[in-house]
Amino acid sequence: MALIKCGECSKEISDRAESCPHCGNPVAADPDIVGGRQVRTVERTAKRFKGQVLIAAALIVIGLVWGIAGIQSEERSGWPGLLLIAGLGWYVVTRVRAWWHHG
Repeated sequence: MALIKCGECSKEISDRAESCPHCGNPVAADPDIVGGRQVRTVERTAKRFKGQVLIAAALIVIGLVWGIAGIQSEERSGWPGLLLIAGLGWYVVTRVRAWWHHG
């Protein structure tokens, strides 16, 4: 831990402080830097994860609806089952990746 000077009151403060304890001035002007350390933001990753889950859910729903419609009309096709399995697989892989990288 190093001591740095506050840009507002010029008193010595910790480089890990988010703001000066004397005057309240934020230490880091950059919102990605907190306490003098670079902070990883996960907003973009979270949006990507939600998009992957949404695509997987769409494949599952399409596969289910298509499969039910095929049963009622007595059409036999392998595509609905394939979409359902692909959606489930995509969902599981997405959840495992999220667990692996953020767990």
